[in-house]
Amino acid sequence: MTLVQVLADELSVHMSCDFRLTNPYTRQTVDDSAHKLVSIQGAGWQGLVGVTGVSVIDAMPVGEWMARTVGGFRSDLTFQEALSRLITAETSIAKILDPRAKWHTFVVGAVIGSQSTIAFVSNYQSVNDIPGSPLPSAPSDHFSVSIAKPKKARLFLAGAVHSVSKLEQEGLEAALRSGLPEAKIKERLRDVNIAASRRNAIQEQAKYRYGSGTVSEGCYVASIDATGRGTSRPFLTDQQKGDFITPEMAQILGQAGLSIRPAIDTDGRHKPVRLIQSASGSYNPSANYFREQFKLQPANSELWNNYGAWLNSKGMTPQAKEAFRRAIELDPRNTTALANLAKRFWFDDGDWLAAKEMYETALRASEPDVPSWILSDFADLLSQDGASIGRADALHQRASLDIGNPVTIARRAHFIAEHGASVERAIEMIEQAIAKQPNNFQIWFIAAKIDQYFAKDFPAARYKLEKALELAPDDVDVLLQYANLLLIQHEPETAVHFYRRAVKRGIDLKLLRGNYGLALLCARKPKPAWHQLKRAMQLLPDAVDVKINASAAMYVLGYDGAHKILERVLLESPSNELELEASAILLAAEINGSGVDMLRARMVTLIESGVTADDLAVRAVAQSLPAPERRAYALTVADVIAGISPATALTPS
Repeated sequence: MTLVQVLADELSVHMSCDFRLTNPYTRQTVDDSAHKLVSIQGAGWQGLVGVTGVSVIDAMPVGEWMARTVGGFRSDLTFQEALSRLITAETSIAKILDPRAKWHTFVVGAVIGSQSTIAFVSNYQSVNDIPGSPLPSAPSDHFSVSIAKPKKARLFLAGAVHSVSKLEQEGLEAALRSGLPEAKIKERLRDVNIAASRRNAIQEQAKYRYGSGTVSEGCYVASIDATGRGTSRPFLTDQQKGDFITPEMAQILGQAGLSIRPAIDTDGRHKPVRLIQSASGSYNPSANYFREQFKLQPANSELWNNYGAWLNSKGMTPQAKEAFRRAIELDPRNTTALANLAKRFWFDDGDWLAAKEMYETALRASEPDVPSWILSDFADLLSQDGASIGRADALHQRASLDIGNPVTIARRAHFIAEHGASVERAIEMIEQAIAKQPNNFQIWFIAAKIDQYFAKDFPAARYKLEKALELAPDDVDVLLQYANLLLIQHEPETAVHFYRRAVKRGIDLKLLRGNYGLALLCARKPKPAWHQLKRAMQLLPDAVDVKINASAAMYVLGYDGAHKILERVLLESPSNELELEASAILLAAEINGSGVDMLRARMVTLIESGVTADDLAVRAVAQSLPAPERRAYALTVADVIAGISPATALTPS
């Protein structure tokens, strides 16, 4: 039998598996490069699975079978479900007729919350067996599960347990108790595996004349702990030939359609592709997750930054900013926390100067290797200030040099389009970014905004937003942009559907700017529309566009006060577009009111100077008018401000 070692305490698990496969009849080595250990990232937990026993399950090498069954990133997989999936191997193993070839144990080491858990899924072993105790006469046809939750350092052995001495067991447990670094623990497990391999070879040769030993000197060791960190390292010898890529890594590469190109040696042959070491992180944010993690590492700056990001995603902005500040207190060079706090100053407080100062600090803390996303974010901030456009351009250009992050190319393209350099050049850059990462929804999203706002190509914008939605169906920014485009294209019913999806996914209601209410109004649902627009006015009391849309809803519902709201809007010197829209609603709703001739004359002046306006609210008001003649004229007003009909049509015949 091969050897699995699991060294664990309450907060960590370290597992070692050798590479050898042995013919159970001849006792000769079949393969010294077999994979027998895979990692799992499950639903709120992480784990390692090792195996000793049958080498092929369901016509697959056992390592590949484990990777396909439980390995890799599985956000919906619980610990108990993983054990249940491993048990399904008993169907394949039960078909083996000779009991000598049926001995089998899966060893699972997991960290769930802040408690390690060790499980044996076996047809002959228990996790609580005393090392060195005799085996049963034959393996069972069925697997049983046994579980232990160690509170202190303990070594668990599966397979060739007699090959590890009592002294070695005690030495490993003492090493873990002493707080030996993780890398040194791996080396100690490696050393014990080598000693066990040599001892096992002597034992096998004494028992079987032609026995070659069932444990290889090479082994693969992996570690996980309660902080969510995971690392692994293969200890290869001359016995391990060819490539070394773990089954779960091979699976990830295959799913992504990627392959690793081997290097060529001096005689033209391919060099082996080998994993040297790996690191991973398990991050399943929740209130309970952070509560447990802060018990373990209260002074971890990165943990506080992650906590801030999680709080922000829940709409708890003040608490998020405090978490980012705590992260910076613990590590003033935590560039990510500095940038995250800068973004909150900008987006939530509108404090441009505070955000700029924080971004400057982030750059100083990380020069010369500033992350490209921070350069790009800072460039976006600076682009809001006319005096800083040159520096914003330089930062965008520097960020776009990161070939591994083509989103920065897309963001630079948006900057170029927005600041009038060249829409055509921006579109070329976007196409380059899409070619580099066609499955990145952010690039498609930025491309859509360039098409919509600068190229004025609404069909192209819609196509790109639909691509973004395919890739990220729950992203609130994409949902909002798509809903807004549908509304512009006079599809209010469909727009309402996507606004609702954005609301359900927790979008900041300020970002809706009353557009959800306008879509409801255009879909002839005036009461829900008024509810949304009234709420928008409370959230954004100075937003002129919200006031205009709310007044349209009041006209449709017959509520008093719409005229006064629009008059106040016109007295506040709004933009030409909003002035034209507000005037159009007044004209459509009150065609015979006082001052209409002066209003109409001002509208003609605006239109003849090239101004157009949003016609949606005007059309909603028009559709609510009972008299056919008034409704027809109001719809004509909507056509005029949208640029469909000439200004002369404003004068009734």
